Amino acid sequence: MDSLDVQDLQNRISGVWGDLLALEEVPLDTHFYDVGGNSLRFVVLLTRLNQLAGREIDPTQLFRCTTVRAQADLLARS
Repeated sequence: MDSLDVQDLQNRISGVWGDLLALEEVPLDTHFYDVGGNSLRFVVLLTRLNQLAGREIDPTQLFRCTTVRAQADLLARS
């Protein structure tokens, strides 16, 4: 993945969430399942974030990172 700052990652991940969950605004610190996420959408999210990152993200790690902010931090440090 290109060297992206955390804020850029947050914006991109927010876009993925918005598309996936049909949200106009995505809060950075709200749990994925609290804004309409479910297990099927989690799998789609994982696929989309793998594409964004340009690598395979460990599903267990992503499952522990339930907010946009946490997911951006995960992608930034990996």
